Amino acid sequence: MNAPNAVHNGSVFSLTRLSTRVFTPHLPGAWIEISGTGAPLNLSDDGEVDIPTTVGNAFFAAGVARVASNGGVRFNGVGTDLGFTNTTIPNIAAFSGDQSLLPFWDDVDTVGGTVGNIYWQEVGSTLVVRWQDIGFFAAAIERATFQLQVHGTGSIPAQFLYQDVAGARADRGGSATIGYQAGAVSGGDAPFSFNTQSIDNGTILSLLYVNDKVGATYCIANPNSTGQIGDLVLTGSSSVGANDLRLNAFRLPNNAFGYFIASTTTGFVPNAGGGMGNICLGGNIGRGVGGAILNTGSEGSFGILANLAAIPQPGGPPVAALPGDTWNFQAWHRDSVGGVATSNLTNASQIQLTP
Repeated sequence: MNAPNAVHNGSVFSLTRLSTRVFTPHLPGAWIEISGTGAPLNLSDDGEVDIPTTVGNAFFAAGVARVASNGGVRFNGVGTDLGFTNTTIPNIAAFSGDQSLLPFWDDVDTVGGTVGNIYWQEVGSTLVVRWQDIGFFAAAIERATFQLQVHGTGSIPAQFLYQDVAGARADRGGSATIGYQAGAVSGGDAPFSFNTQSIDNGTILSLLYVNDKVGATYCIANPNSTGQIGDLVLTGSSSVGANDLRLNAFRLPNNAFGYFIASTTTGFVPNAGGGMGNICLGGNIGRGVGGAILNTGSEGSFGILANLAAIPQPGGPPVAALPGDTWNFQAWHRDSVGGVATSNLTNASQIQLTP
């Protein structure tokens, strides 16, 4: 909290426990095409097979991964099989006792490779498992295509990517359990979605390390319409050369538009612009860090790569951050209270950049 305006009359500081595993959309990622080069698995109905992998990270150990026709992959264990009766996680049926990645847990099947197929391939330091054009209930006409990527490097351990989940049966994810189970059913899990119809063709969901938090939080925010205080977490790297500083805003209202703001100066303006939030930045405040207006979707969060080479400025071109610079960030978002439109902001974070 060693920053100007970190404490003011009426401040309340709270010690909270942040999860180390958080799913968030809007982070960079790209579909990796392996349907012509990957190894087909030809799994039967409710089938599973162990594949060897050299890819591993802090969550998922290299060695063996078990791929299920029903839309999941298991690491680090020998727990129960992944059946077709999906349910909300954490759950004993979701590869209990293991690290479980569930991009689309449903009663989907390739019928031994005759209805679509499942492929796997290691592409550089990334393990890719792709469910390609697979049917529902063994031989249904309607299909779905999605993939899992497990990254051996970087601050994103795994990502789910979707090409075709918008049909009536796939129901934009409404028919599936989507998320991550850390092992123990009693806790430590971060389910993203269950029957929420929140997944579209082109959606990318990222499992983040939140324990690689960088920067220092300051300036307590006001509660938003959820009753929670919006939380800004900086992850990745403080290095200008790496350009891997990620801004992540959590505990926001669902389906609200917003963006990140930045300044080299701190400040404090309560109820800024007639809204409910406090602006904790001063001086020249740039809007739209990362180059996009974002939406919190059904999970109440958004995030983006900051792009330190082009930080927006008011009334002028973006500027490139330099080693030794100190930058302050905050997330602004729309909100509604009692049917009345308003706005709010998260807390703020300050970071000194390195070469």
